[in-house]
Amino acid sequence: MRDKSTDKKRERRFSLRNVISTLLLIFALGLLFYPIFVNYMVAQQNKTTIQKYTRNVETLEPAQAKHLKEEAALYDQYIYTKSQYQSWNKAVPEYKKQLITDNDKVIAYLSIPQIKITNIPVYSGDSEETLAAGVGHIPQTSLPIGGENTHAVLSAHSGHINNTLFSDLEDLKMKDVFYIHVLDQTLKYEIFERKIVNPEDTDAINVIPGKDLVTLVTC
Repeated sequence: MRDKSTDKKRERRFSLRNVISTLLLIFALGLLFYPIFVNYMVAQQNKTTIQKYTRNVETLEPAQAKHLKEEAALYDQYIYTKSQYQSWNKAVPEYKKQLITDNDKVIAYLSIPQIKITNIPVYSGDSEETLAAGVGHIPQTSLPIGGENTHAVLSAHSGHINNTLFSDLEDLKMKDVFYIHVLDQTLKYEIFERKIVNPEDTDAINVIPGKDLVTLVTC
């Protein structure tokens, strides 16, 4: 004769094991799909941000667009002059106002086809909050508007679950290209050098007379 109480205990243990197994499966699936979900949400947010930036640029009055370009060129002239240890006799251009079209502080957007980076925002500054949102422009370097005597430096995270922007930067090869879209122009750059530098090595981001350079930085 079977003990009903024993059977019930076995059923409870079996049921508990099923619940635990199901929860573990759900947890494992969550870990698997979380990065995919987060990256999808970031991509959608970036898309919305770029659309807004593009609309802002398209609705600029010609005089406004000209003023932004002239102010950015003046700022780059200031950066170049200081990099050559020359004196600057004009008013120092205010960094926070450069290339800004709205409160989002987007100054451009970046595409790197070889590592499947398409239209990600470039923000003014390189604070942790900025880098959590996208690519940051390092202050005290040239603005990404091109031209001789410029060296813009753009920085982004790599290896973060919710921010993998520059994770594949090391896969880029010589002569690969990337594009910076700023105001109404698109600038194309070709990779000619890769290096690992110490954060204290500021020589790597110096302006080189006569050159139009952009450096992509990650850590």
